[in-house]
Formats: sequence, C-alpha cells, structure tokens
Amino acid sequence: MTDQLNTQAGLAGHSGTGTDASMAGANGGTSTGSRTVAKHVARIAETSRQARSDKMLNHMMDPVSFPDDTSSFVSFFSFEEEDYRQLADPMIFNRHKDIIPDYMVPKIKDFETKRKAEQAEVEDVSASKRHRRDRDTMIPLTWAGFQVDFPNIYKDTVDNDVVLPLSFFMPKNVTYIATHLSEIDTKRVNCKGNTKVTILDVTKILACGHYRDKAHFKSDMADDFTFAEFCIAGAQVVAFEKLRDNRWCKDQEEGSWTTAWRDHFDFWSNHADSLDLYKWWRKKELKMRETMIMQNIRYTEAHYFAAMEGARMTEDTVTECQGNPGSSSSDPSGRRNGAKSHGDNDRRPFQGSSSGNRQLAPIVCLKCTGKDHTTKNCTCLKGTWAKVVDSILQTPDGKPICIKWNLKGNDRQFPCRHTVEEKVHLCLPPPLLYLSLSHTVICRPPFDPTRHVHPDLFDKIVTPYDADAFKRLLLKHNLTNSYPHLVHNLHHGFLIGNMPPLEKTVIFKNHPSVDKHMDIVDAYLAEEVVAGRMDGPFTQQEVESALCGPFQSSPLIVAISVQAPGEPDKVRICRHLSKGCLLHPSVNSFIEKDDFPTHFDSAVKTAEAVSQAPTGVRACTCDVSKFHCTCPVCPHHKVWLVVQGRLGQFFIDHCVPFGTSSASSNAGMIANAVIDIWRSEGVDPIFKCEDDNCIWQLPVPSSPFQAGGYFYEYNKRTALDRITSLNIPWHPEKGTPDFCDDIEYLGLGWDLV
Repeated sequence: MTDQLNTQAGLAGHSGTGTDASMAGANGGTSTGSRTVAKHVARIAETSRQARSDKMLNHMMDPVSFPDDTSSFVSFFSFEEEDYRQLADPMIFNRHKDIIPDYMVPKIKDFETKRKAEQAEVEDVSASKRHRRDRDTMIPLTWAGFQVDFPNIYKDTVDNDVVLPLSFFMPKNVTYIATHLSEIDTKRVNCKGNTKVTILDVTKILACGHYRDKAHFKSDMADDFTFAEFCIAGAQVVAFEKLRDNRWCKDQEEGSWTTAWRDHFDFWSNHADSLDLYKWWRKKELKMRETMIMQNIRYTEAHYFAAMEGARMTEDTVTECQGNPGSSSSDPSGRRNGAKSHGDNDRRPFQGSSSGNRQLAPIVCLKCTGKDHTTKNCTCLKGTWAKVVDSILQTPDGKPICIKWNLKGNDRQFPCRHTVEEKVHLCLPPPLLYLSLSHTVICRPPFDPTRHVHPDLFDKIVTPYDADAFKRLLLKHNLTNSYPHLVHNLHHGFLIGNMPPLEKTVIFKNHPSVDKHMDIVDAYLAEEVVAGRMDGPFTQQEVESALCGPFQSSPLIVAISVQAPGEPDKVRICRHLSKGCLLHPSVNSFIEKDDFPTHFDSAVKTAEAVSQAPTGVRACTCDVSKFHCTCPVCPHHKVWLVVQGRLGQFFIDHCVPFGTSSASSNAGMIANAVIDIWRSEGVDPIFKCEDDNCIWQLPVPSSPFQAGGYFYEYNKRTALDRITSLNIPWHPEKGTPDFCDDIEYLGLGWDLV
C-alpha cells in the first residue's frame, strides 16, 4: 500500500512538473499564459494534492465507507472566470492551444465571443462621447473683459440725483473720462453738509457728443443708441451700482440694491422680445431707471412684464394702423389690382342698407385719438388707449374699430362696407378707468382707549360736497358706471396711492423759507384748523396716539411769486411730498400716476373750439374754491400727510393736499363727474382745467333769456342752479359775473365775437 501511495504521489508530482515545463518552453518562460498555468499548478500543489491523497487513502482502507476513488488521471487544474477571460485572448490562445485540454476550448471561445461584444459596445459609447463634453470637466475661465474702473466723479454725480445716460457707461467712454477728465465738461454743485463737489455736466457733454473721436456720448433715446450698446452699458451699470451697495462695501456680498439693478438689466437684455421691441420699450425702461435712482423704487417682475406687454401692444397697434387697407398690390382675396371678379358688387360683405346715408365724423388718429391727422402723421407721444384682442383693434369697452376709415377718412375710393353696429368709426377718447385700490390699504389697528386718543380725529371726513346728491344725479343720468367709486370715496375718503406699511415715524425738516416766514405759516395753519381741514397742533406722541401708530411728516415750503408793479407778492404754502432719502422714500414715490387717470381741456382745445364757434356764442368762467382741499383723504392714509409748523408742533390733515401726485386725479374725479352731470342737465359746452371752468352759451331759436339780439337757454345763475344740490364751493370773487363775449380763461384772453 505504501508503494502504491508513493507511486500515486510521484505520478502527481511528475504530471505537474512536466506540464509546467512544457508550457514554459512553449512561451519562452515569459508569456502571460505560462504564468497563468504555473500559478494554478502551484496552487494545486499546495491545496489539492493533500486532499486527493487523503481521499485515496480513505478509499483503500475502507471502500464501503469511502466508495469514491480519486482517479490518477483527473485533472489537477482548476481555472476561475478571470483565467478563462485571459486565455480567450487570441494571441495567448494560439500560442498555447496545443496544451489546452479540449473540454476548455468551447468555454474559452464563449469568453472570446463575449469579449468581442463588450469591446464593440465600448467603442460605440466612446464614439458617442466624442460628440459631447462632460460638464464636470469644464474649466472655469475668469472673464476680465469690459471691466473698467469708475472715477470718483461718477459716484459724486449719481449721488446728486443725476441720471447718467447709458452711453456714459460704455467702457471706452468711462476710460476716456478717467484719463481725460480735464477735457470733460463739469460743474460745481452744492451737496449735503453745505459742501461743493464737482460732477459731470451731462447737458454739455451730450451737446458736444464726440471727444477726439475716442468717446461718443449720446442720450438714451438717441436713434443710434443700439440694443447691443444697451446690453453692454447695462452690465457696467450693474457693476457700478454694486460699488455703491452698502452690503457689498461691508461684507463683499451683493445686497438688494445690486440685485435690483441686476434684475432690471437682465430682464430688458434677455427677454425673448427685447431686440424686436427695443424701440417700443426703451422709453419705459428709462422712466423706470430714473425712478429707481431718484426714489429708490424696486420694481417687481409683474411691473416688468406689464411694461413689455405694453410695448408689444403699442407695436402691434401701430403696425396694424400703418398698413394700407387700400393697397394697390393686392386685396384680401388675393387678387392683384385690376383683376375683377364677376359679381363683386353682389358679394361684398357688410352692405348695410343705410351705408349710403352714413354721416362720417372728421378723421381721428388711432394712436392718440387726436382729430384731423392720420396715424401715419401722428407726432403725439401719448400712449395708445385701444387694445388688440384676437388681432382685432377694439375700444376699451370691446367694440371693433374700423381701421380703414380712421386711416382714410371719408374717402370715396375706399368706402367702408360695414354697418355702425359691426364696427365703430369715431375713436372717441375712452372714459377714464378709475381703479379700486381698496385691497391695498394697510389698515391701522383698531382704536384702543388705553393707547390711543381722539378717535374722532382718525375717522374725520371733511368735504363740502353732498355725496347723496352725487349718488342721486349719477343714477338719474346713467353715469354711475363711469364713476363707480366716487360716492364711496366722498363718504369714506380717497386713497392717495398703494402705500406700504409705515414702521416708524419719519420727520423731514421744513424748508429754510419756513423759518423766514413763520408768521405766514402760522396764519396758514390756523386758517386750515378753523376751516376744519386740519387739526392741531399736537406733539409727536399725541399724533402717534391719534393715528394709531407712526406717521410721516413732509416739509413745508414758502413760495413767493412777484406780481405786476403795484401788486403785492403772491405767497403760497406748498407741501414737499416728493421729499425723501435713501432710507425713507417720499410719499409720492409710492404713488403710480397710471393708477390715477385724469384729463383736462387744454388751451389748444379751447382755441380750436373758439375758431369754429357759431355767431352769437358767449361764455362765462367760474372757479372752485380750495379745489384740492375739497377732496377728503382715507383715514388710514392720513399718516402720510402730517405737517410740522413750529418745531415739535404737528398738524393732522384730513384732505388730499396739492402736491400729492394723485391729488389732481382724486379732485379731478369729482370735477369730471360734475361736468358730466352738468352736461346731462343741459348746460353744454363746458371746458375744464383743474379748478377753472368755462361754460358756453349757444344761441337758440327762442328762450326767456335774451342778450345782444340772441336767445339763450340759460344764464349763469340758472346754469349753476341745475347742480346746486351738489354743494360745490364756488369762489366768490373769481370768474365772470355772467355770460359775455370777452373772457379770461387759462391765463389767456378770449374774444368770441
């Protein structure tokens, strides 16, 4: 048994050694395949030989218990998957195929097939990657272009509320000013602290324009100021304003100041329609930029999109209006001019039976609603009032407008083919759309007797008008929808704007002229208190208790106007409601003029009417006393209208004062309603401008009132009687005593003869 065991062991050792030697010789002793086989032979020698020997010994000693006999010819080699992968390499396989057992060949070929498939997949992925970049591999590059150093004179200029045109921020212009400041027009101005600083004289620089052909300064509205220049200059404005940002100067972090400017120029530079609508929005952008600089107002995203939408509407309207409805090149049916279709006259649409007798009014401009000129020849800078809905030009109340008639007028070559029910001709100015801002009111806390005093002062409404009479007459003449908020405002006060919360009391010092004329100021305040339009004087704490919180006091100014020789100077006490500072914006900065529409009859309109007046026409004038002071203010907005007389003496105003940006609209709402009611009562024509009213008297065939050989329907007394229930405070001294043919109106003399 011992000899047999030795023989088996020797055979095993001989087989392993011989195989190893054969493979080493086949590859020169250095190939990967040889090393692979040798590695496994060594492993077999260490692990498998002893196990097989033990198995054979057990079988020989007890065949019943150990029936498995290990054959001497069983392969001692055991290959793992990675070994098969290496042997599947064509070069290695060809070198050692003679010594590789046959049973291994199919498995090696399977690995070769799998290897080729994986290689093809890798090549496809590599090819696709060649067409794209891994974003993680991008190397950031710091852009140093167009970064300029702004000279100090830029900051001094802007700090003095000067709005620098964008061309001043073009890199070459900034560089030129920095290096050739002695050649640039400048001026000395007073600044805070009674010191003088040198700033850029923008007016003279723009007038000069070119400097040695190295710098070119132009206004923002210049025709040759391109959109590309706007984008370049806008980026520099952001960089400049960043240097003025308190947070950046302190912590090297962008604050809300920088963010506001970045948002502003990012919108106008990157909007999808910015380039196409550039000439239509640039004026609005300039106005918004001026407001940001002068009043520290930050616009919201809604403001910007509304501005862009307004530009788009203007562009669409003007483009449509400039089209030629009677074009000689083609007609809507696609036929060339001169081609004639049988039955054209029978098939034309909109043939109203009364079209031949239609009376056409004078031509009206679609753009500005002005008369006697076409849209093409319009030079008016007013915004458009019509709207485009589904490519149809409409009035604000939704009526389609006949573009052909407004462009051509009563042109028989291009007659209109529609009825008056289908489209309107005359583009009358739209009725004023008075907005309700009640949802914006920041209400003061309710009255608390433990903290607040004088509840009657907070709720006090002062107005001479009879609100119930307005309600009755508006309803009588079907005018309620034209003035939906008037009666409510007369009962509860007018809003002055979309005012924010007032967190702390803000007191601006009065103008130095007040100290020089304190007796005049005292008399003015006393008169207002006696009339009930103001209450005071109070201390700061008393005003805060009466108005249930903080307030803002704007400065008073005494303005003296020199009159004609022999006449005393005219003294006016003005409220400077546009006074503000960086931390505390002015009252007017929160008021959007577009929220408060109004209209007046200008001297030009009056002159046009006079030139076309019939023989025998006469006129009279009448003024409303204390026009703006007749308009009560909403109690929650009284906190913005406090004034200071002598130091520490404050007065609460119960009326909307002249100087508030919304004053003319609020008082104008009342005046416009008066005029409409008056006309509905039969007094017409009437012209109005603020508190001045001019009433005309036209000749009629027969009437009790006669003058100069003509009959008239009313005189001044009976005309005023028709609206006496409104309780209008007419000035007792201003205006003419009755109708005449020679009047003074708007500071001009009018001869009606």
